[in-house]
Amino acid sequence: LQSHRMTRIGKGRRFISLAHAHTRGKACVILILSLAVALGWRLRYVSTSTRSHASFVTKPSSSYASTLKLRLSSSPSGAVVFLAPQRNQGSFWATDRFCLLLRAIRSVDQHLNTHFGPYPIFLLVARDYELDPLGKDAAYTPADRALLRRWAPHSELIFVEIGMYSKDALEPNTTVDQISNWRAGNDGGVKGRDLGYQSMCRLWSGRLQHMPFLDGFDYYLRMDDDSLFLSSFQWDPFVRMKTEGLTYAYRRTAYDSWGIDELWSVSRPHLDLERDNLPFASRGGGDDRSYSYFGEQPYNNFHISNLKFWRSPQWTDMMRDMDDHHLFFKYRVGDANVHAISIMMMEKNSVAKWPETPYAHNSNDYHNGWGEQSWQDECDAAIRGNKWQI
Repeated sequence: LQSHRMTRIGKGRRFISLAHAHTRGKACVILILSLAVALGWRLRYVSTSTRSHASFVTKPSSSYASTLKLRLSSSPSGAVVFLAPQRNQGSFWATDRFCLLLRAIRSVDQHLNTHFGPYPIFLLVARDYELDPLGKDAAYTPADRALLRRWAPHSELIFVEIGMYSKDALEPNTTVDQISNWRAGNDGGVKGRDLGYQSMCRLWSGRLQHMPFLDGFDYYLRMDDDSLFLSSFQWDPFVRMKTEGLTYAYRRTAYDSWGIDELWSVSRPHLDLERDNLPFASRGGGDDRSYSYFGEQPYNNFHISNLKFWRSPQWTDMMRDMDDHHLFFKYRVGDANVHAISIMMMEKNSVAKWPETPYAHNSNDYHNGWGEQSWQDECDAAIRGNKWQI
């Protein structure tokens, strides 16, 4: 072999030919590790969309790469994705949102990644936190990040910095002032929910799925800071998606009605309205066989989906129309209703409901004991201990 690699030995350097590696197996390991890195970790700085500017992504550790390369041949390519809460956001419960995030990430580590994968956990944090109109967001400090990683010892936790309050986080041809007017119920806007919340809804409706940090993956799984896996998975969700040929899976349904008339009006041209049994839509009786939409939706705070659909021309056209009509910031449309529309576009038999998923989203599912004081006490003790270790 003519190629050579430089190896540092002590204070000096020397060139060693790969042909002189101890065994062919060692060279193969190096090749596999290189391929693993090329699949998902080759960029340290990436852009978050075709309209965005750079976003920092932390590189995975060498130990994680070693584990990953052993699983490449048997596991589908999947990633767990969280959107971090506003750093100083309060809570309805005794436990603040940062402490809930710690528990949520730990539940993925314990109940998924110690049994399957391990799958990388991406945590999206706001790069433009200082632009939060409510002043609740702030930087996730090195100490915060170190503590979050310590609560997930079997996983690689990767921070991705994105815009949430400016530039590509907003619908094109809008300004923060205009959005603020809509959020206040002026200029035809539907009053309610702040800019940050509506930016979150738009994020999960296609913007996130197009971000380059997911390049090289087939599937993503959504988790929220105020959610938990309650017990160990008995099956690998990513393998199940692949073996059952699914595009989308969720745990249960819910209803929401904000902006659904505007959403349905924008969606209809993108749907096959001649299709029988259109999911989440209702058909009139008698001579009127047209479909209507009344707000049934997947409870998408937990869902797992194939990225191929979200990056298809069919969905990117829908995203463009939603932006042109300002569905998120003017009409307060939520991401779960948008996901109902996306499911209407997916192939028959490619969507599954998994009620057995060991998952809870805040008190909507968990009920007694959610966010109790003992949770905050455990978190506070961890934060105090973390200060001594940084």
